[in-house]
Amino acid sequence: MKRGPGTKVNDREWTNPAPEKDRPWLEPRNYGHWTVPMIEMWWQPNQALMVGGGFTRTAWGFRKYPWADTQAFTLLYSTGYNSVRASYLGQWRLSSTKLLGTVNARFSGIENRNFYGFGNETPNVEDKALHMTETNEYMIFPPSATGPASSSSCTSGPRRRSSRRGAGTASSSRSRSTGAGSSARRACAPGSSTTRAAAASA
Repeated sequence: MKRGPGTKVNDREWTNPAPEKDRPWLEPRNYGHWTVPMIEMWWQPNQALMVGGGFTRTAWGFRKYPWADTQAFTLLYSTGYNSVRASYLGQWRLSSTKLLGTVNARFSGIENRNFYGFGNETPNVEDKALHMTETNEYMIFPPSATGPASSSSCTSGPRRRSSRRGAGTASSSRSRSTGAGSSARRACAPGSSTTRAAAASA
């Protein structure tokens, strides 16, 4: 037998991660993909009516359990802010182990950010709508993740987030600001998420 171009041989013994009791020789699904569309709609304060949708795509590969990659995208529109939030999360299994490559990105113009002024001399304005700001946020977090078991995981990698506040209304119109932050993030989650980040912002 002659190896073809790009052929790789792994001499490590492979154990079926999910054998069937009556047919232990059968391996888990390792081919094809499945795409599920979704529609979302709800109401909440400030954002008012939220409507949108997206999809989740799962693909399977040879000896990559329980899946080879997953990708999810959603786009939501807010009638209260007359703007949108777009989110993307992609995960790729880099080997037959639990090592993952992840990309998490989001743009949002509908986050609830209020501005009440500077210091104790700020006048008390009863109308909450006058404190609302026009804020656009950009975030990208492309880490690698690994976990010894399905109930725990650790993530590490750079994260970039920036925020720009526009004219807004009333008291928020007195100030325009732009913020950007970078952080080196490491999070370990034994059943839950714990995050430690060292950030620098301007």
